[in-house]
Amino acid sequence: MIQVAGEWWGTAAEIADQIGHGVTAATVRRWAERDDLTAVRTVDRAGRRQVRYLLGEAVVIERAKRHAHRGRQRARRTTNGLP
Repeated sequence: MIQVAGEWWGTAAEIADQIGHGVTAATVRRWAERDDLTAVRTVDRAGRRQVRYLLGEAVVIERAKRHAHRGRQRARRTTNGLP
């Protein structure tokens, strides 16, 4: 994790580790593709390419996903006309 201008940035694995709750690196990358999580391509000190994600945005997305109703709502079954 690195801090730039007061914001924490990390790789997908670092973000997943910080958030926990079953979040994986693949989940963080998926949020960048589908949910507009800010991602920046950088180069580390050894010259290897990497992608860093904004931790604050990832936390907001995770919270929204955790509290969202997943899947389609199903009709309630009735028995003998009773709810």
